[in-house]
Amino acid sequence: MAERDSGWMSGGVVDAEDARLATGLLAAPGATPLQSRGGIRPSGGHPARVEATSTPSKDVTVRPFQAVIQGTRSTAAGSYLVTLDAVKTVDVLGAAPAHGSNERFDLIVARQFDPQYADSRSGMVVERVTGTAGTTPVDPAVPGDHLKLARIRVRAGATTITEADISDLRAYTSALGGIMLARNATDRPLNPYWGFYVHRLDTSRLEVWDGGPGGHPWRTTPDGSRSRSRPTGPRPAPGATTTRWSASGE
Repeated sequence: MAERDSGWMSGGVVDAEDARLATGLLAAPGATPLQSRGGIRPSGGHPARVEATSTPSKDVTVRPFQAVIQGTRSTAAGSYLVTLDAVKTVDVLGAAPAHGSNERFDLIVARQFDPQYADSRSGMVVERVTGTAGTTPVDPAVPGDHLKLARIRVRAGATTITEADISDLRAYTSALGGIMLARNATDRPLNPYWGFYVHRLDTSRLEVWDGGPGGHPWRTTPDGSRSRSRPTGPRPAPGATTTRWSASGE
C-alpha cells in the first residue's frame, strides 16, 4: 500500500521507517519527495570538524555534532537523526601505516548501520575508511548510508597527520524552509524548490532559487544582502547580477 502509517497516531503501528519518514520531513528536502538533505546541523563550535591533534600524531579528532543521514537502501528508508556528543579521536596511521613511497587518501565518515538492511551491527559510527596507496590516489568507496566529513592525505612515509593534510568535506543541512549553508556552488542542492535560500560560505552571499518554469535559476539577493524580499521591477539581464547554477557547478 502506498500510504504509510502516520507518525505517533493513537492505536497505530509505526515501524522504524515510518518514524524516520515522519521526523525527516522537518529537514530540508533531498533528491526526491521522500528524502531529506543529508548534512551537518549548523551550530557554534565548528560541528563535525576534523582536526589534527594539538601535537601532530597518528590520530585526528572530530568535534561533536548532530546531523541528518539520508537512508538510501530503500525508496522509503527515511532519514537518520544522529549525534556525536563528545570529541572523538580517530586513529589514522596506527592500524594502517603510511606506504613507503606512495601516498593515499583516507576518509573520515559518519556511517549509519542498520540490521533492517542486513548490516551486522546497529548505530552511527564515526570512522576512518582507508584508501589505497598509489601514484594517483583516489578516495575510497564508502558503502551504505554515510556522511563524508574529511579527506586525509596520508603522505608517503608519514608518521603524523597535520592540518595541511586534512580537507574539509562537510555538507550542511537545515530545517525545512531554513537558509542552508553551502560551501561553494557545487555544494548547493541539485533539486531545490522555488524560494529555497542558500548562504554561500565561499562568497558570503545569499542566493535564492527561482528556476521554475519561465523563471531564472539561482540568483543573488539584491547587492548580496540578507534581505529575503522579492525584488521589484524587471529581472536582471543575463551576466549582470544573476547567479546561474547547473548540476555541474559554475
